[in-house]
Amino acid sequence: MVNIKYYLILLICMFLSLGLGMVIGISLQNKNVLEKQYDMISQRLEDEFLNMRNENQQLKDTLKTLEKLEKENAALYESVFNSIIRNKLNGSRITLIEMGSEDDYSDIIDLLKVAGASIGPSLAFDASLFREEYELDNTINVSSQTILDKGQLYVQLAENIMISLTRGELTPLIQRLSLTHGSAKIQNGCNTIVLAYSSIGNAKRGIDKFVHNLVRVSKDYNFNIIAIEKKESNLIDAVWCKKNGISTIDHVNTLYGKISLISLLYGDKGNYGYAEGTDGILPNELFPQNPEDQSLDRDSIETDDLDIFEKEVRQN
Repeated sequence: MVNIKYYLILLICMFLSLGLGMVIGISLQNKNVLEKQYDMISQRLEDEFLNMRNENQQLKDTLKTLEKLEKENAALYESVFNSIIRNKLNGSRITLIEMGSEDDYSDIIDLLKVAGASIGPSLAFDASLFREEYELDNTINVSSQTILDKGQLYVQLAENIMISLTRGELTPLIQRLSLTHGSAKIQNGCNTIVLAYSSIGNAKRGIDKFVHNLVRVSKDYNFNIIAIEKKESNLIDAVWCKKNGISTIDHVNTLYGKISLISLLYGDKGNYGYAEGTDGILPNELFPQNPEDQSLDRDSIETDDLDIFEKEVRQN
C-alpha cells in the first residue's frame, strides 16, 4: 500500500515537472517572438522617422526657395510699380489728415512722394478728440475764440482746417488740437485732402460727425477729398461716401489699395476695397485721362508696363 502511494506521488511529480517544462519552453518561445516583433516595430518606426526627416528637409528647402522667389517677386513688383507711378502726380499738392495716431501712414507719404506729389501740411489728431468721453477744456474755447460744445467742436474743426489751407496759416484751434504737421510750407496750399482713418475705441461716431462737416465745408472751397483706411479698421462708411461723391479705399496698405490711391489722385473716381458698397478692389481703368487737368499727359504712361502690371495684380 505504501509502495502504491509512493508511485502515485512520483507519477504526479513527473507530470508536474513535464508541465512546468512545457510552460517554461512556451514562455521562452513567446519571448523570442515578442523580441522579434519588437525589433520589427522598432525598425519600422526608425524607417518612418527617417522618411519624415527627409520630407521635412525637403519641405524646408522648398520653403526657402519659395521665400526667395517671393522676395524676388516683391522686388520686381516694387520696381515695376514705382516705375509706373513715378511722376504721375506732378503738380499735385496733398494734405494728409490722420484721425487718430494708432496706424502708421508714413509708407503712404513715401508712396505719394515717389509719385511726385507735394505733401503738406499733414495734420494728425489724437483719437481721444473724437471719443464720446472727450471733454472740452478752456484752452480750446480760447483757441476757437468762442464757447464750444461737443457738436460745435467738429464744425469748428472742419472750418478751421479749410481756413488754414486756404490762408496758408494754421489757426490757433488747429495748432492746439493737431499733433503734428508736415515739413512742407502750408503757404503752398493743397488741391486734395486725404482723410486717413486711424482710430480705436468708441470714436467712430465723432469721426463721422467731423467727416460730414468737413465734406460739407469743402464743397465751398473746391477741395477734392479721398478717404482711406487699412483693411483692419473697418471705419469708412462707403455707402455714405459714395452718396456724397467721396472716393474711398479701405485696403490702402495692400498693393491693390496703393495703386488705387494713385489712380484716384490722378483723376479717377470710385470706392474700392472689400467692404460692402465698394466698386471692387481696383478701378476698371488705371490712371484715366482727367479732362479737367490737361497737365497730366496720358501719353507719358508706359502702357506696356502698365498693362502687364495690371494683369499681374489682378491675377494675384
